[in-house]
Amino acid sequence: MDIQKTDESGVTVLALEGCIDFAVRKALFDAVQAVLLDAPAKILLLFHNVDIVHTTGLGVLVSLFKEVTSKNGQMKFGCMKPEVYDLFQVTRLVKIFEIYETKEEALKSFS
Repeated sequence: MDIQKTDESGVTVLALEGCIDFAVRKALFDAVQAVLLDAPAKILLLFHNVDIVHTTGLGVLVSLFKEVTSKNGQMKFGCMKPEVYDLFQVTRLVKIFEIYETKEEALKSFS
């Protein structure tokens, strides 16, 4: 997994590439922990280059979300491929996570 970090209007954008599973847990946690030093964090995870999210990867994302929100931060998702979005629908995580079609929509949603 590759993670590209940029800052756009006070939002940390983490563009993910590859497969999200338990093996990438440390890389994702390290990237998010670095952002949480500047609380309250605003984090946008972009999935446009993610082809597969394993069920263990869903657990990693839920853990990250809980960590961010427990520190009064916000974490949102954007740019999911249909097959990745379908997994979030089937698991009903679309009711927990804010998921946007485009990066622009997601960036506008941060308060």
